[in-house]
Amino acid sequence: MPKQVGEDSDYTVETGPQDDRGLMFDFFSQIKTWAATYTVYAPLLSAMKVQSVIMRPIFAAVIGKHAQPMGLVMEKEGLVSLVAAAISRHLITHTMDEFALSRSRHPDSVNCEKSAFCWQLHAPSEIAAKQDVLLSQKEAYTTLNKAPGHAAWRQATALRHTNELLPDLADLLITNLSPNAIAERNRILIKLYMKGFRVNFRLRMSATWFDFSWPAVGADFDPQKMVMENRCLYGSIVRTMKAVMSSPTSHEVVFAVSPTITKQTYDKNLLETEVVHSAMVHIAKKTVDGRAGVGV
Repeated sequence: MPKQVGEDSDYTVETGPQDDRGLMFDFFSQIKTWAATYTVYAPLLSAMKVQSVIMRPIFAAVIGKHAQPMGLVMEKEGLVSLVAAAISRHLITHTMDEFALSRSRHPDSVNCEKSAFCWQLHAPSEIAAKQDVLLSQKEAYTTLNKAPGHAAWRQATALRHTNELLPDLADLLITNLSPNAIAERNRILIKLYMKGFRVNFRLRMSATWFDFSWPAVGADFDPQKMVMENRCLYGSIVRTMKAVMSSPTSHEVVFAVSPTITKQTYDKNLLETEVVHSAMVHIAKKTVDGRAGVGV
């Protein structure tokens, strides 16, 4: 059982002027680095422990009803990516998407949640209504960000989420760490939650809408909105890129490490949509019967 993370200071610095694409890339790269650093070496896991782990909701949400979940977990590359995917989903769900503040039990999140519901109610052609929602969202998040006690809430919530997540990951994490190393591991995870909140507020304190969409297990690989993580699926990077890009729809998503993130703005009454982060996915070649082959 991991140690409970102790109280500490706000580790993060304010998010600077980095563009949206670079900001997202760095965020998910940091998650992947954490997983690569602290995930146990796959062959050390017993079959019984693997079976127990993949049945947990946090991992079941990642791999869905994949035909060969044991194979996913027993591969080092797949195992690290599964841990990163589980962390990413928890972080996005509780710090960054449009309902994150509500899920994180922010006491004054009602106006933020109202904006999310109103955005979904209006069609893209309802320009005035959509613009009003964006302005309401900007005002709601700006008000919360300036409210007394917000920094303390953010820190306490990051701490709570870290302590909730670590037990779910425990069986897949390295155990022979010193107390100082465990404290550093936990500190970095807290920083990631803190950064998630900061990014959320930065994105939504503008008249801009951001959508987080997780590719479904079994969905066709879409190079316009996804990038493949298992780049040696066909033995080498060059062969894999050639095979996949020549026939993207012959390959399907096994699981996603990050979501596709799109940015929507209105400029001169025209809706502009931009993908600011392509989902990082593990893919497999479809078999004749439509089921994915091995590919982690």
